[in-house]
Amino acid sequence: MKLKIVFLSAILIIAGVVGWKIQTNNNISEKNQSKAKSDEAFQASIASKVVTLAEEARRFSATPDQQNLTSNNLPPLPWEPVYQDLNKDRALSILSSVQNLVTQALKDPDSVKFKDAKVLAVADPRGHRYFICGLVNAKNSYGGYTGFKQYIFEVELKQPILIEGGIAGEGSIASVRFDNRWWKYDADDACILDGTPID
Repeated sequence: MKLKIVFLSAILIIAGVVGWKIQTNNNISEKNQSKAKSDEAFQASIASKVVTLAEEARRFSATPDQQNLTSNNLPPLPWEPVYQDLNKDRALSILSSVQNLVTQALKDPDSVKFKDAKVLAVADPRGHRYFICGLVNAKNSYGGYTGFKQYIFEVELKQPILIEGGIAGEGSIASVRFDNRWWKYDADDACILDGTPID
């Protein structure tokens, strides 16, 4: 009799554990499906913004200046900030890649100091992209620190990490090509002003 009770108890416990495991897996599956739908909706809203911004840019009458990259009279390319929860790990991964590029460009990579890193997500007629910006300081060839300078890089996640950018004056992404024309572009400056801190 005791053996029968123990056996039945074991079966009930196993059944309970299996039922709990199935329910847990179902809950995880539902959460994953919900997240996937949310991600799809987000990507659809970005795609819609990109199309709208591209149409807006194409409505702008072409000017002779737009064939000249260095013209001071380029019209601004329309763009919008994308307010989203950028995954912290993803943001730190992008930041790490950008800071590695900055470090490689310096004369004394071992002396590098970073601070005030920010990220800004935007949509423009070319797609969905990010700007990473911040301040960097390092020693020059005389062994003295040069002072903190801004770095700004443009990142498109579908492409290799770096699209354009640099340190100090080189970091200004002054103009971009779209619709076979040159446009003034100021989203990089917005990273410095309105970006979300990530370090």
